[in-house]
Amino acid sequence: LYVAAPIFVITMPLWQFAVAYLAWLVFRPLDLHLKNKCYRAAQVLREKHNDLTVVGITGSVGKTTAKSLLAHVLESHAPAVTPAYVNSDMGVARWLTKTLSSATVPNLLIVEMGAYRQGEISLLASIAIPTHGIVTYIGTQHVALFGSQAKLLEAKSELLQSLPESGQAFINCDSPFWEELKNRSKGTITTVGTGNHGDIEAQDIEETTNGIRFRVDSTSYSLSLHGLHNVSNALLVIACAK
Repeated sequence: LYVAAPIFVITMPLWQFAVAYLAWLVFRPLDLHLKNKCYRAAQVLREKHNDLTVVGITGSVGKTTAKSLLAHVLESHAPAVTPAYVNSDMGVARWLTKTLSSATVPNLLIVEMGAYRQGEISLLASIAIPTHGIVTYIGTQHVALFGSQAKLLEAKSELLQSLPESGQAFINCDSPFWEELKNRSKGTITTVGTGNHGDIEAQDIEETTNGIRFRVDSTSYSLSLHGLHNVSNALLVIACAK
């Protein structure tokens, strides 16, 4: 007993890992079954309301900012918007089921879509069935999760590939790889930027103590947001809202 006790104590972390892994294997089929049931419930409701306008928003950064700005600009249309921190498959599926089961179903949904591996945005798109898509920016923030920049690009382009031919995509052409993204949508594409190569361009950009200012054609805009990167987010929102 004197010898066995220390050996048991030393190997305890390994036993704990083995038990936890075994429990995961046992309950995984049930977990997948319950998740698929939740996904399907949301899909059935979404397919029932096939006249909805659904805007999906993804990107390495700027998703929540673009979502909030778009909801503000389109406030008169009373959009339903995914709550803070809700951008995963289960979160969106539950929110969509609740939203489309209410007595008054909105005509416009704004859905933030996050991803940590390939296929997750495709799954989200199969649930929400977006009619419009916004890609804010594709940087290097999540390359480690995906394994390479190419795989990250492929994952974010899943939103554009899910759009119908009658849909419309909005791309930030100040973002790397925007030209590759542009070739991955079946619908109409609108590009925005600050480098004179977008369909919608910001001019006279300025950051002040009160926020950012810029001009699009003859219209001037002033936002109480700091950071010049938010000009691109605002342009995407302007394009999509129009």
